[in-house]
Amino acid sequence: MSFIQAFLQQTVYLGLPDESVLPKEGTVTAAPNFSPNGDAGVLDKAIKAKGVDENTIIDVLVKRSNEQRQQIKEAYQQSSGKPLESALKSALKGELEDVVLALLRTPAQYDAQQLKLSMK
Repeated sequence: MSFIQAFLQQTVYLGLPDESVLPKEGTVTAAPNFSPNGDAGVLDKAIKAKGVDENTIIDVLVKRSNEQRQQIKEAYQQSSGKPLESALKSALKGELEDVVLALLRTPAQYDAQQLKLSMK
């Protein structure tokens, strides 16, 4: 048995790196110079634009961390008086609507929704 252990210690796995090499954080980082009120204004303008400016909505939401998106939701609610989710739901359709609304959920809310959908 000790021969096998010694052999395995000398071998190098050529596949994926072990966990000590992998980064411990996600790939989405907080945006520098972040302004929740500014982003809420940009989103409001994109939603109210003729034909809805989908590219701006995508650009703002995917370049913010989840914590920042939650702050944007609060700022939008305060400035416009209605939830950002309902404004986006009425402005967008199809899979883009699904993805954008998923981005606005906290990780726990998203996980709960996915579990609920998987049990149907």
